[in-house]
Amino acid sequence: MTGSGRFSARHTPPLALFFALAGCAAAWGSAYHVDFASSTSITIAYDPALARIGEIQNVAQEQCAKYGKDAVIQTNTATRPMAVHSASFLCVDRKE
Repeated sequence: MTGSGRFSARHTPPLALFFALAGCAAAWGSAYHVDFASSTSITIAYDPALARIGEIQNVAQEQCAKYGKDAVIQTNTATRPMAVHSASFLCVDRKE
């Protein structure tokens, strides 16, 4: 019935998309999450709807800079479209 105030099936796809995209930020509290970090590498999971790879590169660079190194991207993958991406960086010695 139209106008009865009842939830209709036509609302399901937009709502599902909203909650899928909002889920990552809600779970992490931000657009990304550092899965692993050391003096040699860093892996960051991120929501591409909320963060661009340049922002993730900056996060990796901050981590590598703690050791006087630069972040060099190795992989940037997603398991499926509109899914969480995972970017891995190596921390390499700075060239002088």
